[in-house]
Amino acid sequence: MKPINLIATTTLGGACTAAFFGNLEAIWLLNTTGAPELISLVYSVVLYGLIGGGIAFGASLGLVLLMKIVRALEPFSRYAFAIGGSAALIPMGAFVLRYQMNKVVYAEQGVPMTTMLGILVGLLVVSALIGLLCKFVELTAKKGALIWLELIVFMGAISATSLAGGNPAAKAHNKTMVDNLSDKPNVLMLMIDTLRADYVGAYNKVDIKTPHLDSLATDGVLFEKCISQASWTRPSGVSIFTGRIPSGHSTQTKAARVPDEATLFSEILQNNGITTGALANNINLTSTFNLDQGFDTFMYEAPNYPFAGTESVFGLTFYKVVAKVKERLSPEHRVVHDYYQPADVVFEDVKAFVEANDQSRWMMYAHIMEPHDPYFEHPSLKGDGPEYNGKAYGRAEHEHPDPNDTEYLKDVYKQEIEFLDLEIGRMINWLKETNRYDNTVIIVVSDHGEEFNEHGGFWHGTTLYDEVLHVPLIVKTAKDARKNIRVPWQVRSIDIAPTITDLMGLEADATWDGESLLPDLSEVDEAHQTTQCEPHPMSRIAISENDFEGNILSSIRMNGWKYILANPDNPRGLQPDELYALIEDPNESTNKAGEKGNWCDLPDGELTEQLKTILGEILKEAQSSAAQSNSGELDAATIERMRKLGYME
Repeated sequence: MKPINLIATTTLGGACTAAFFGNLEAIWLLNTTGAPELISLVYSVVLYGLIGGGIAFGASLGLVLLMKIVRALEPFSRYAFAIGGSAALIPMGAFVLRYQMNKVVYAEQGVPMTTMLGILVGLLVVSALIGLLCKFVELTAKKGALIWLELIVFMGAISATSLAGGNPAAKAHNKTMVDNLSDKPNVLMLMIDTLRADYVGAYNKVDIKTPHLDSLATDGVLFEKCISQASWTRPSGVSIFTGRIPSGHSTQTKAARVPDEATLFSEILQNNGITTGALANNINLTSTFNLDQGFDTFMYEAPNYPFAGTESVFGLTFYKVVAKVKERLSPEHRVVHDYYQPADVVFEDVKAFVEANDQSRWMMYAHIMEPHDPYFEHPSLKGDGPEYNGKAYGRAEHEHPDPNDTEYLKDVYKQEIEFLDLEIGRMINWLKETNRYDNTVIIVVSDHGEEFNEHGGFWHGTTLYDEVLHVPLIVKTAKDARKNIRVPWQVRSIDIAPTITDLMGLEADATWDGESLLPDLSEVDEAHQTTQCEPHPMSRIAISENDFEGNILSSIRMNGWKYILANPDNPRGLQPDELYALIEDPNESTNKAGEKGNWCDLPDGELTEQLKTILGEILKEAQSSAAQSNSGELDAATIERMRKLGYME
């Protein structure tokens, strides 16, 4: 066989064998992870074929050289296809099988040497069978190219059947307007991820430009003290949807799914004729974790995958290798779409949903990821550059930032918020231009805040201090409702679900812990002098909980005091008991848990025990009637999305 033919046949042998092997991995992954599309079937054939062909090409050069030196080996040229297949299959197969078995069978504890030897023996047997096939069938480069091409076309046709046409957000559900809803408003809930209350201009704490968010407060109600029920997205977001504290909805850990028996406010709305839509933008609040309950339209604003990948493609072992190489080669240039879809993309889908379902009463939840890390720089805000310059700072790469970088982190965090505010302004203008603004209640809330070294740490999820629990809550009211109101007493994220059902004239679910905020508006004009021991009578008890990376925390915030309970020897190094007098010490700088004193007419030193007892009773009651979560195994794509957002290492 001529050297050129030998090289071509060996290369195509590697490409075809690797393509078949990659296709087997794709089929196995589709059957075990349930990806929403089948693109991996064709992607695996192309990607693994190219990698296998490249490995076999290198082997073919060595084979040509060896045959020139040892002429007696020339008769083995008829096995060139099998040699190329073996050269690709053995290293690629060993790598893939070791990776998948380590993850699925051995729980990341390493594959034993005996198992690896078994894998190698199996791959050698398969290689021998390919060689045996070559003894009876002449496999040439031309036939190899034809086999690979036919496999690409066949798998491409199958993959194409899983692709839906059009924008799912634009689907019309054609619900007729129910009579008892005709005088009710539409509701747009914007959940702005990781937004601290003090970083919104209307809260008058930080020098920041958010005129459009502030305008919503002018056109409605600003709640000065809204407390989140957790300091990371999964439990805090589920509390917003279910109106229950984390102990009640049982969705606190990284693998926990929302129980079917938990009632989301979307289910009540959907069951009463309201068209419900959701644009999830954080993997923690997607259908993966059962958050699609009660939504007519549920769409995950998934981040872009490199090299035109998809969710099913991401499971492929060698796709992850190639993606990781790309990431390492360009660490200084970040693309926002690789992490989440920015606000302008989400708002376009909001518009599509609203226009498609304008003849019915609707409720839309849209998740906005700015200013969640990675924080992107926005030179355009200073008038001297593009919207993005590729520079970003994220938790995945900087778990423990240098405290000297605190001011830079605050600045780029502010840039994200000011950039987002411009997009909110464009959305508001669209609602006004299309005559939808007056009859749309817009609820702006955050799932949690962010730390900037106030208590010796950064990011979120590992503490329950106010920098991660005090979130903005602004409700832009409908046309004839009260406006430009500030509510000074304490409310909670769990109060949002019953408020939305109340807006629609519907009953709250009996399992919810939250209370509607509409009655608060009739009390806001009454003057009440509040002190450390005599809070406002409308103030609600706020419970917050975390079970994150070994930090098991719970807190109670009531009567101007805050008590935090932490598990001993927690990774964050928090004290087991912390007590703060919030009116005189809003920054939670002086822990009074170990002090003796006459706390609000109680005997000396009893306040800590009193609050600890009340907290325990509330948690015990919530747990006794809790919906039961079904924790599941996280697939590779979910793990990677959580890793990029800093939730996994």
